[in-house]
Amino acid sequence: MIRHFPLSVAVIMSGLSWTLAQDQPAGKVVPESIQNAISESGQFTVYGGNSTQRGEFAARCESLSRDVANVTGRDKSAWVHPYVIELTVADSPQVVQRRASARVFVLEPSGYRLQLYLLIDEDFKLSEFQQEFIKLLLIERMLQTNRPNANLDRLPNWVLAGVADLVEYRRAGRPSDVFNALMEARQIPPVSEVLSASLSDYSDSVSRGIYRACSAALVQSLLDQANGPARFQALLEDLAHSKAPVDELLRTHFPALDQDSAAVAKWWTLQLAAMSERSAYDLLSPRETERLLEQSLLIDLTSVTDEALAKNSQPSSNRLLKLPKRSSGKPPVKTEFSTGTITQFPEFIKDSRAPVALKQCEERLTKLSARCFPLYRPILTSYGKTIAILISGKTDGAAAELETLGIRRQELLTLMGGVTDYMNWYSTTQVKEASNDFNGFAEALKTLKRLESRKRQDPITEYLDAMEQELAP
Repeated sequence: MIRHFPLSVAVIMSGLSWTLAQDQPAGKVVPESIQNAISESGQFTVYGGNSTQRGEFAARCESLSRDVANVTGRDKSAWVHPYVIELTVADSPQVVQRRASARVFVLEPSGYRLQLYLLIDEDFKLSEFQQEFIKLLLIERMLQTNRPNANLDRLPNWVLAGVADLVEYRRAGRPSDVFNALMEARQIPPVSEVLSASLSDYSDSVSRGIYRACSAALVQSLLDQANGPARFQALLEDLAHSKAPVDELLRTHFPALDQDSAAVAKWWTLQLAAMSERSAYDLLSPRETERLLEQSLLIDLTSVTDEALAKNSQPSSNRLLKLPKRSSGKPPVKTEFSTGTITQFPEFIKDSRAPVALKQCEERLTKLSARCFPLYRPILTSYGKTIAILISGKTDGAAAELETLGIRRQELLTLMGGVTDYMNWYSTTQVKEASNDFNGFAEALKTLKRLESRKRQDPITEYLDAMEQELAP
């Protein structure tokens, strides 16, 4: 009897071994006598487990397959080979033979069938399932032409790591934090290192994260080239059937890499820089929002040019024209105030440059509202209303309103800090058994020290480092 496990109890997969077999007869991929679930596209058949597990795994496989197709720019309906996913349980007699294993069967008269054996266990690691399932999807792409004698061991590590990380990258709204960190640290590994390395080569979480991010950037840069998705598909097919080295195939399909080392390094740096740019979908954290809000509320009268001042004094096209007042011959009013915050408005509100500076402040707040932490949006709206009142020349109640907004900001920061502290406390105190999740931090520290030791030691670098320490606040 099959034991019942909820889907939150899931799949452990590691070390898939690939073999070709010709002992599977043609016809239905699963006998009719076995209860199974077939995914919406018909590509994935799941059997074993219970009905809930079969249905949810079929939907999960369909969703992940669609995500990979979107990332690689390939039509989801272009699949050729069927998949069979077998769910086993911990006390099954097949566990020893089938734990975390996969086989590719040759179908007669042509074609392949990809089978994946999954172990239902209390330790649920969705990331491991996703990694191995994406590997199976890429193997299926290598077998697209149905040619015999395919070599399934030639899938590059950076392709698998890059596609898997791009899926998470897209799901999270294209976060740029990891690429920003790489650019700021100026520790960008060369393309040759990404091509030759493997995720298993790194023992700490920092190095593994860098490798995954660089692999994702490399795959994305290839897909962004002219006819990139078609070239990427052709590369996968050649990997299975061509005897040429992987580096040679890569340069053949993507000429951008067939250049001198300096040109490739420049191209690689520009790609990472492009991925480090924040998009409109990258929401800021509370502390990042607070920092940028503080900058947005700065008033700098010295930056107001005469041209901007003259433009501001002209009537708007959607307003009735008024006859200009007779000039008194007095120069524009200027105060001793130069830079400060909006809370100091009594010191600069009578300055003729104040309306322009306030409008600049208002524009910065509008841009920030698109990416700010959502709970900050009402605060930014209130700031905008207060600034509009100040632009009109009225100051009644503005000081009290700005003080109230400052208190609300501090309360929000305290609240979000408490939420973070509670989540950290819960994560560290509610675990039922010891985990190895944090074992990589010691190795990460060693990696950071090693990267620090790789700093350039030429005289110019040493001089700049010394000046940076001397001028640091």
